[in-house]
Amino acid sequence: MLIAIGLLMAAALWWLQAKTKAGAVLRAGMDNKRMTMAMGINYSLVCSVIFFVGAFIAAFAGFIGIPLTGAQSEMGWPILLLSLSVVVVGA
Repeated sequence: MLIAIGLLMAAALWWLQAKTKAGAVLRAGMDNKRMTMAMGINYSLVCSVIFFVGAFIAAFAGFIGIPLTGAQSEMGWPILLLSLSVVVVGA
């Protein structure tokens, strides 16, 4: 069931980015932020909405994954350490 939900979510996000006007605005803003803002698009709002969508997806993933793994107080440490190493190496 988790794989099916993940594939459905991936397909929905692909469709949103590739086939809608909102996806076109997002792609345009990623390519040239100044030109997008000059066309009258509120790019700050677009970035805020995209952040909200990402946070929602993360929360939804936690919601559907908790019944399998259970909640623990230290469950974020391995991911935090890997993320820290990626930031340090990438900088």
